[in-house]
Amino acid sequence: MHNHLLTIAGRTRDQVRRALEAAGIVFLSTERGRGVLLVNDTDDKRR
Repeated sequence: MHNHLLTIAGRTRDQVRRALEAAGIVFLSTERGRGVLLVNDTDDKRR
């Protein structure tokens, strides 16, 4: 049962991340630190 809950939590986390990225909010993590990037591009500019 616990593995099933972890799978659901992982999927939910991925869905939330994708929704935020689509809205222009990207979470960054490097060995120097963590942060948030607000992307100004629209979909039209990326294509």
